[in-house]
Amino acid sequence: MVVSYADLEKLRYYLKQNKVQIVDTIFGENVVLMLDMTQEKWVEMLSQRENLNFKILECEILGDKFIRVM
Repeated sequence: MVVSYADLEKLRYYLKQNKVQIVDTIFGENVVLMLDMTQEKWVEMLSQRENLNFKILECEILGDKFIRVM
């Protein structure tokens, strides 16, 4: 996920409130964050995209993680 520096703290607050873990952060022209979140939370966040107090510049799913508990 890519956000501007101005929106970084707003995004971090949102992620903390929704129990989404930041895996990695890369600082460049904008801030690129790799997140560990469920598909449900991903869909929920994207459906609320227009109502969030930060702007997501770019986002994509890099991979799925499946864990089988036996």
